[in-house]
Amino acid sequence: MRLQATASVKTSQRSPGTSPDAVSSVGGSSRKAAQRAYRRRHPGPTTLLLMRFDDTRVMRAIHDGVRAAAARHGRDVVRADDHDYTGELWTNVALCLENSDLVIAVLDQVERSDCDASVMVELGFALAAGRRCLILVERRLRELPAVLRHRLTYDFDALDLPGSIERRVDDWLARNGDG
Repeated sequence: MRLQATASVKTSQRSPGTSPDAVSSVGGSSRKAAQRAYRRRHPGPTTLLLMRFDDTRVMRAIHDGVRAAAARHGRDVVRADDHDYTGELWTNVALCLENSDLVIAVLDQVERSDCDASVMVELGFALAAGRRCLILVERRLRELPAVLRHRLTYDFDALDLPGSIERRVDDWLARNGDG
């Protein structure tokens, strides 16, 4: 199931134990229930993937490449729209980040002319939380956002998918994710 970033989640899509009243609360028993549900679904180490939610051939190839590489390292890859734990997308992002020790962010201008603002906000949240982040930048990206120019980034080629993504993620996880 994919959460809709622009539409509210239907009651029938909510995880058991969540309600509209629980959405506004990030603490308390609803948060504990969301944590338990997350850990039941992902008992092992998880990596949070930040990327556009567009359902296109290129975005699917990027997603598949990241998942394939992570699986070889015994890691689950989660996106905040994979499963509804909280009834609201931003609290799902926070929950996934809290439970993931690594983050992979994909910055691209492959099918659009801008970096995705949501990915930038979520990446800032992850960096502020002290998570180790792999920042993948499509090699045709015209200009890296100013706030990231001092960070170490890795390029990938949208014309070589999922191969270029898998190679970068494999290499980074071998150095950062095993252990």
